[in-house]
Amino acid sequence: MAKQLTALQKRVLGQASRGPIVNVLSQLQTGAAGRWLRSGHPFPDGIPPRNIRTINAADHAAIVELLAATGPNHCIDGWAFLARGLASLVAGDTHAARHFAYYAELRAAQSILSTMGIGVFGSWNCVVDHTGTITLADDKNGPRGTHDMVWLAIQEWVAGPNAAGQLGEAVSIRNVNLDDCLKAMWPGTHGRPAGKDLVLAWGIDLQKADEERHARNNSSYNPQGLNPIPCSADDTLTFLEDFWSLFEPDPGDPFLTLDRYLFRLMAEEQYNIIRHVTPGAGKAKDLRQRHALLDPAVQQAVSERFITRADAPADHAIITKALTVSATPHPTEMLSRAALLLRTATAVVTKAFFDAGVNGGADLIFWYSPFGLDIGLWNVGGPPVPMVGLWDDVRQAMDDALDARSRAPVPLTREDWASAVPNGLPRIFEAERIALWSLCS
Repeated sequence: MAKQLTALQKRVLGQASRGPIVNVLSQLQTGAAGRWLRSGHPFPDGIPPRNIRTINAADHAAIVELLAATGPNHCIDGWAFLARGLASLVAGDTHAARHFAYYAELRAAQSILSTMGIGVFGSWNCVVDHTGTITLADDKNGPRGTHDMVWLAIQEWVAGPNAAGQLGEAVSIRNVNLDDCLKAMWPGTHGRPAGKDLVLAWGIDLQKADEERHARNNSSYNPQGLNPIPCSADDTLTFLEDFWSLFEPDPGDPFLTLDRYLFRLMAEEQYNIIRHVTPGAGKAKDLRQRHALLDPAVQQAVSERFITRADAPADHAIITKALTVSATPHPTEMLSRAALLLRTATAVVTKAFFDAGVNGGADLIFWYSPFGLDIGLWNVGGPPVPMVGLWDDVRQAMDDALDARSRAPVPLTREDWASAVPNGLPRIFEAERIALWSLCS
């Protein structure tokens, strides 16, 4: 039987609050001398003791501080795992791509949980309530391990009464959050898509976690030559072209292209709830009329023709791939789901920063300045200003790669690709750039 949360664990998880997390983030030490955790913190490496069965009163504040720090750090690490997955795909190592994709998903989920006040620490788990009090979320009959607890806890969270509103408030288009967009389109209506239905519509099927963990185990522990996962150079380049077309940043809205698709899916879910029907002939007409009620800036970014599917009628290729159900998850499907879950985590963290008054460009320089230098995104002169300038390298690398494909023999091989653009391949998979231009601008 699959592991399940006990009634006690569900009750404790329902007490989790992001309020104390936001309060701690508002005290984040800033500038070049800043740090994620205060000097003298009892868990400076972010790893609390393994065998906690009771929590000393003195440790409550320290654990809240730890959760506040781990939320953004899990998010950042998740984008780095995604980058390693993309790099593995480029190299033709599809099993490694699947391995890294799974961990990108796991870290994204951990980021969301930590920011919402739920701590998963391997051998023990906890929540912080609205008063800042820590309560253990363990039961002798329930799961405690990281993988089991992360996926069960986030499924419980998205099924809760507040998740849809919190997600809708975290994602915005032209500084208008998606929840307010729905309220404008359906004034006076209280019904909203449930959190679990919303993330599923967005291409994030949390029920796939067990399958993807099993797929990761196969890739990590079994002979890869006996379990080939084909993905040609041409298919890989097409996937990367689709990926970057979805994540190309807008100077004032780093996820605008993706968020337009997410909003359309969210509006369609709302329509289905209000009308109590499956999508039908009346949907386009209804959405067309309600589009006029949106903020003018949103109307300009999300046209009437787009929201009614007159333009771009199909979901984006990455969303479609994320929704694909294969008997054995393909790495491109897992990478797609990881990317969408990381976008969700980034929204949750960005909203927490905003509520805490944190300015990513100024307050996180202590982190991102050495980080970008260490992984080769800039030299000692520092990052581009504005940070969205990191996109220029990716755009040039993709242009070079696509040009190389047009001139290469058919079928394209990875050797043809690498020989044609020897200096451009690394930039194509550096997904850490997305974390930087979205969190640190």
